[in-house]
Amino acid sequence: SSQATGLTWDTASESTLTTKGDLYTYDTGNARLPVGNDGDILVADSGETTGLKWRPVGKVSAYLASNFSMPLSTWTKIVFDTEEFDTGSEFATGRFTAAATGYYLVIGMVTMGVFGDNDPFDIVMYKNGSPSKYLFGLGTSTASTEIAYTGGALITQLDAAEYVEIYARQEDSGINAYGGINNTWMQIYRIA
Repeated sequence: SSQATGLTWDTASESTLTTKGDLYTYDTGNARLPVGNDGDILVADSGETTGLKWRPVGKVSAYLASNFSMPLSTWTKIVFDTEEFDTGSEFATGRFTAAATGYYLVIGMVTMGVFGDNDPFDIVMYKNGSPSKYLFGLGTSTASTEIAYTGGALITQLDAAEYVEIYARQEDSGINAYGGINNTWMQIYRIA
């Protein structure tokens, strides 16, 4: 009001943003949300004062390196022994153990052969050491000619420290799970 126009120029206050990628948000007043790490995603979190939080995205891809002889009529854990990547260090000895509670996409593929006539072959996701959900079930139809490429995908909820594994069962003698990056593999991705 001391100015004839009622306006005056002022020096802008210092920005609360200090790093490329910072976000301007609000708590009890204006607040800075620091940038997350590469690959993190921004999620709503009512437990945070700003209501927002950066969260790392866990991703795993592993495969069976070499052929594995499958026992007859026995649920057998597939030990995916070679990792392509494991961004959260959540995978070891064929087992994915969740670092945090969330929803996870689990994908598994097991290639086996050569089957005889009408021999079933099943793949199941085990959760915390018990069968949870079928990924795939198959019955072959022609003796000594079929190699089974079987797999599936599902979404499961895991609490921190819960784990998942892939088990398979087959009903023929002398069957191998085929090793190799394109044959027998498992991938897991945290989606929420």
